[in-house]
Amino acid sequence: MDQVARAVQFVFLFTLAAGVIVLYAALASAAEERRYELAVMRALGARREQLRRALLAEFAAIGGFSGLIAALGAIGVGQFLARQVFRFEVTIDLWLLPAAICLGALLVSAAGWFAATRLLQSAPLEALRGGSA
Repeated sequence: MDQVARAVQFVFLFTLAAGVIVLYAALASAAEERRYELAVMRALGARREQLRRALLAEFAAIGGFSGLIAALGAIGVGQFLARQVFRFEVTIDLWLLPAAICLGALLVSAAGWFAATRLLQSAPLEALRGGSA
């Protein structure tokens, strides 16, 4: 049982790391479009602090939703394995859902913020003219 638990933990950590890398790649691939959108909003009067809060809220919402989906999937797979493969009952820990939502929001916010920080620092006029960062 200990080997199975370690294998599941390894798969979980590997999946978590892969998810953060995929998120960073997705943000990096859309960086030019996001930079243009942020430049338009700044040209229309939005302050950097407003945009910073909006980005953090967006990243937290995406991360929270991702954490919820991951927790529900983990509960489902865990229940299936426990009942069908190992033939025993497992109680569901209710703390898993809020913990996964908070952890997902924190991780995605950190990864997204790391990818988006330089976008807020670029000059709006340069982005609108199509110059490189």
